[in-house]
Amino acid sequence: MYTINHKIVWISILFQALGCIFWLYFAPEPLAALQLHTIDISILYVFLAIISYVYFYAWALNKMMIASKIEMCVVIFLIWLFYLLPNLFIAKEMLNLDQNSILYIVAFSASGVLINSFVLPFSRSSRSIFKT
Repeated sequence: MYTINHKIVWISILFQALGCIFWLYFAPEPLAALQLHTIDISILYVFLAIISYVYFYAWALNKMMIASKIEMCVVIFLIWLFYLLPNLFIAKEMLNLDQNSILYIVAFSASGVLINSFVLPFSRSSRSIFKT
């Protein structure tokens, strides 16, 4: 039985939050126009979203109990891919964003998945009593 290593999860959350600040600073013009007047609330929503999906990835990897680290990385990318495809349709059809804005958003989520795929699989909890 494996447990979630909360220190590693929060390290991943911290890296993604710092990446989000960097990413939003260089947002293209159509996305910069969508910014809300209350930036504090937007940052809170983004931070809560990062926390929820990093813990989801950690929980999913914990429940699958996959032995191979490479397979864990593949699972993380597949979860992201099947989450991404419907969102691309929504961004294109409902938000009327141009192709560059959509690619910018996809690149941010890809960077988050890349951080998760390097950090989460390669760090099991040190309190696990059944180490492999």
